[in-house]
Amino acid sequence: DTSQRASLRRGDWKIITGSPALVIQYIDGEPVELEIIGIDPSIQNVSFNKNVWLYNITKDPYEQYDVSEKYPDVVRLLLDRLEAIRQMAPLTICPDPDPALNAALQNGVWGPAVYPTSGSISESANHCFWICFFVLTALNALV
Repeated sequence: DTSQRASLRRGDWKIITGSPALVIQYIDGEPVELEIIGIDPSIQNVSFNKNVWLYNITKDPYEQYDVSEKYPDVVRLLLDRLEAIRQMAPLTICPDPDPALNAALQNGVWGPAVYPTSGSISESANHCFWICFFVLTALNALV
């Protein structure tokens, strides 16, 4: 699924998938995309009309030249590997959003909420943090 943001390095290759648009929040389950201010897509090496990029990071360590069209077999191999990893990853189950996580209550900054009465981090944020931590640890061990 190349609509999902992901990347994988294997040997000389790095593949990146997903939309390059900036998504910082979801409203009613739909992503809210914001214009990336200051970037003129016509002068960048990233096309905003595609969602798969392949780089030879040995020859191109700054990832300036997408070679996905030149090496479709490498793209397919790495996409298959990403799919295999995705199949092994457990579902991330987060509880309903905790109202205490509202950025408006945190001086406009999103982050784990610390309750003023107890000084503890919200249970929702703590739960999601540990799920993400264990998933990333497991995936790093596989690659």
